[in-house]
Amino acid sequence: MQDFVHGLGGPHIYSDWRVRESIEARLVELPEAAHHLYYGIKGFQDAEDFIAFSVPDAEFPDVLEKLRDRAGSHAQGRNPSQMDPRARGPDSWDAEFQDAAWDLKRHGDLVTETTGRMTVMYSPSAHRFFVFLWAL
Repeated sequence: MQDFVHGLGGPHIYSDWRVRESIEARLVELPEAAHHLYYGIKGFQDAEDFIAFSVPDAEFPDVLEKLRDRAGSHAQGRNPSQMDPRARGPDSWDAEFQDAAWDLKRHGDLVTETTGRMTVMYSPSAHRFFVFLWAL
């Protein structure tokens, strides 16, 4: 029974069209040219979502602004100091759940913005976003 419950809590990782659909349902509409999509979820009742995607250079400022607007709707939540994306996110998961599309370690210029239960990390040079939607 314990294995069953643990299995329900994930992590669960999706790709391709299902990722786009999940990202748009939980976050923002993606530009058609968005690529290198990633969506992972971990947890059972209080699941946490982990989202990554890249956009063309010209789309980057618009998507960043939309994410900042969306972050305002997640203003209620935990104290930002309690949320460590590298320690709790996909980088910390077992090897079997690692995915090349979650390439957080490859970006040395990451900027981090946390508002309530949402953390956005982005690489201005790579036009790549990493979004963490923390459980309540």
